[in-house]
Amino acid sequence: MSQLDPQPDPANLTPSDRSAVSPSDWSSPDLAPTDLATYDQDAVQEILQLALAKRGDIEGYSRSQLLEMGQELGLSEADITAAETKWQEIYGDQGDRARFQASEKARIQRRAVKVAIVTLFLSPINWILAHHLDWSLIVALVWGLFIALDAWKSQQPGTDTFEKRFQNWQNDQKTIDDWT
Repeated sequence: MSQLDPQPDPANLTPSDRSAVSPSDWSSPDLAPTDLATYDQDAVQEILQLALAKRGDIEGYSRSQLLEMGQELGLSEADITAAETKWQEIYGDQGDRARFQASEKARIQRRAVKVAIVTLFLSPINWILAHHLDWSLIVALVWGLFIALDAWKSQQPGTDTFEKRFQNWQNDQKTIDDWT
């Protein structure tokens, strides 16, 4: 915002207007909240999120701290527990998905290395026998095509193939965890 623009009322800022206000303007007296200001639920969430983000010294909150904060906002323990369960359903497996995608990438890289090794072994044999590279390159190209298709399918979140592989991977991880 330029200095010629009038300062907006913070209670009437839309999310796009809020992003136009720089953090240095937050402490401006023109943008200071008044006791008469009212906020909708989205504004409250954004304000609290900004306030919590400003406290960079805290790495996380314990469950008891979460319950205490909720009680201060007038929320029951049952409501907080239900919201926590829903949050874990939505966001809990994102770390698993990231680890799964990393393991899929490593699996595909291992398969590509196998193709390279086999091609390096077959190419000299093909050259010695036929004095040109024809069938060894065909083997490498077809095998590489299958790996590329597999990589494409396994790296597309939301597809049936991805979800099926992810579920199998999760089951394998649970089995490994049970054994350890």
